[in-house]
Amino acid sequence: MIFEEFLSKTIHSNFDSLLSEFGFNYFFVEKENRDVSFFYKKPNLLVRIKYNYPNHYLDIDLYKETDVNKLIGADNISLLFIIKDKNPHYHHLDYKAIMPDKISIEKSLEILAGLVKQYATSYLEQKEWKTWKDVKW
Repeated sequence: MIFEEFLSKTIHSNFDSLLSEFGFNYFFVEKENRDVSFFYKKPNLLVRIKYNYPNHYLDIDLYKETDVNKLIGADNISLLFIIKDKNPHYHHLDYKAIMPDKISIEKSLEILAGLVKQYATSYLEQKEWKTWKDVKW
């Protein structure tokens, strides 16, 4: 519980631009056995920041579907795929190198927030949309 509170505060401090610059509302937290997900929502777009406990891994996914009960199978794209689409030379090992199993979770979230602003702004502004299926790997 203490870790989840710390994680929540750290996510909010690093991703407040979703609220202030992109018009999202903080939606809710979903806790599962292996994961905790933080959701931000605005009309026609949902951002999920998911932390996986056993792997110390963070995923950031964008969905056009805003009903969390319908996310399984819904069209989505992860931050890694957005980066890969915009920078074909970006390697998935570069992404793994910034995960909390390699560096502190604070630093990981800080870097990820910067990558979201650098690569996903057009998605957050709803000016662009692709799914992971549209990205050449």
